[in-house]
Amino acid sequence: MAIEKKRVLIVEDNAMDLSLIAKMLRHGEGAFAVEHATSLSEAETHLETGGFDAIISDLTLPDSQGLDTFSRLNARAANSPIIVISGTDDENLALKAVREGAQDYLVKGRFDAQSLRRALNYAIERRSIEHALFESERHYRHLLESITDYTYIVKLRDGEVVETTHSPTCASVTGYEPEQYQVEPRLWLRMVHREDQSAVVEQAQRVSRGESPPPIEHRL
Repeated sequence: MAIEKKRVLIVEDNAMDLSLIAKMLRHGEGAFAVEHATSLSEAETHLETGGFDAIISDLTLPDSQGLDTFSRLNARAANSPIIVISGTDDENLALKAVREGAQDYLVKGRFDAQSLRRALNYAIERRSIEHALFESERHYRHLLESITDYTYIVKLRDGEVVETTHSPTCASVTGYEPEQYQVEPRLWLRMVHREDQSAVVEQAQRVSRGESPPPIEHRL
C-alpha cells in the first residue's frame, strides 16, 4: 500500500530557487507532493482548497513584501506550519517572522535536501503536537464548564506555575474571579487554608517530579 505523500506549497517567484527547492522535495526517500505559487495572490488561491501539510515561502514576492507576506499567509493557513526562506541580506527579517509564529527559517544557499526535509518534518510534527495539546485543553475546559462543583487545574513547568484553569463556580466558592488567578499565579495557593498549604505544596512538587500521588483534600 502506497504511503500518501505530505503536501507542501512553495511560494517563490525566483524560477531557479523554486526549481531547486521543488527538486529537493520531490525526489528521494520521504518525497513530498509539491505545488507552487509565484505570488501571494496565487498562493492564496491554492490555499482556498486547503489540505497543505506545510508551506515554504520567500517573504519578498511581486505583490507582497516583508512580514506582511507571512502575516497574510498565516491568516489564510493557520493550521499549516510555515517555513520562511530568505536571502542572506534578509536574515533579520526571517527571524522576525519566526517571532511572529513561523516554524523555522532557512537561508538560501545554506541548506541541502536533507536539512530542508528535516526542517519540514519537524515543523509538521510540532504543529501536530500543538494541535493535539490545544484540543486536549479545549476538552478539559469543556469538562470544567460542565461541572457544578468547583474544580481547578494548576499547570506546572520546571516546578513553577505557568497557568491555572478554574471552573465557572470559582467565584462563588473562593471569592475570586478566574481572571484574578491569571494576574496573580500563586493565588491558587494563597486561597488554601494556611494549615493545609504545606501539604498542597508537597503534592505539587511530587507531581512536578513526574510522580502520580493519590488525591488529597484541603480546606480553603
